[in-house]
Amino acid sequence: MSNHDLIFPYAAHFDEWLTQQGYPHPAVRPGNRLPTFDDIDWALAAYPELEIEPRWSSDDSRSVVEKNQIGYALYFEHLNWKTHMAEPESDFMTVRGSRHWEFALLIKLGERCGQLVLYPDTGEPAVILDSDSDLRRIDQEWSEASSRPDPWAYLYEPLYS
Repeated sequence: MSNHDLIFPYAAHFDEWLTQQGYPHPAVRPGNRLPTFDDIDWALAAYPELEIEPRWSSDDSRSVVEKNQIGYALYFEHLNWKTHMAEPESDFMTVRGSRHWEFALLIKLGERCGQLVLYPDTGEPAVILDSDSDLRRIDQEWSEASSRPDPWAYLYEPLYS
């Protein structure tokens, strides 16, 4: 598990890098953007089983969605739950979250925000997600990729070829 999973809109510079590396990947579509508070609130509402209780830190720069019974937490940084506004010119990050729920929420957010990239700070492969992504397949391929000699190729071949 990484310390930070950075979330970016899928853009030309990702496409260029993936092309240089020889990895299959989807074409960049227009309109990709970072989620807003309202987008995240909407996506969270799509999963009532999460039984969300958001809270925020004293500096209001980190928002937490937590459910201790199942043992997961999703931390959203640079998003202020008190004002419902994203902080200007900040990256959107999910910190120490459950990968399954990160993937699920980003797939849902794809309906509003287009293609999103989850980029772990651990060197694990980035994942490009949108509203058409298959959560079960991504969960399975992701869990097996890190033990492979080239985890990027292992993940990208079945997902994006």
